[in-house]
Amino acid sequence: RMIGVIVPKIASDSIGRIVEGVLSVLNENGYQMILAVAQNDPKKEMEYLAAFDHKRVDGVILAGTVFNTEYKKMIKSLKNIVDGELTAKQKLCVSLYYGDMKKMSEIAEELGIGISSVSRHIKKAKQKVQKTMTYYYSIN
Repeated sequence: RMIGVIVPKIASDSIGRIVEGVLSVLNENGYQMILAVAQNDPKKEMEYLAAFDHKRVDGVILAGTVFNTEYKKMIKSLKNIVDGELTAKQKLCVSLYYGDMKKMSEIAEELGIGISSVSRHIKKAKQKVQKTMTYYYSIN
C-alpha cells in the first residue's frame, strides 16, 4: 500500500508541515509514502505523475506548483472516466477503499459481497483509469 506524494519544493515550512501531516495519516492507515520533489517545475510534476502511474502506486497526492491548463484537463478527464466508465459498484468500492480507507473485508461485509468481488471491482476500476489515461496522455 503505497502513495506517491509530489511537492514543488522541500525547503519550505508549509510544504514540510504538509508532508509530515500526510505521512502521519498514511502511516496510521497502513500506507507508505514515496516523496517526489519537482523543484518548482510543472513539467517535472507531470513526469512524476507518469512515473507513479508506471510504478502502480495506490494513489497520488499532488501539491502542484500551479494548476495549469494541463492539470485542469487531466482532472476533468479523470472525473469523466469515473463518471462514464466505472460501474456503480466499482465507484463505491474505490470510494470506500481509498476515500474512507476501509479494509476490503469491511467493504465486503458492508456491501454483502465477497472479498474477492471487492478486490476485482477495485482492480478493474484501476485498469480502466490507467488504460484511459495512458491513451489520452501517453503515460507509459
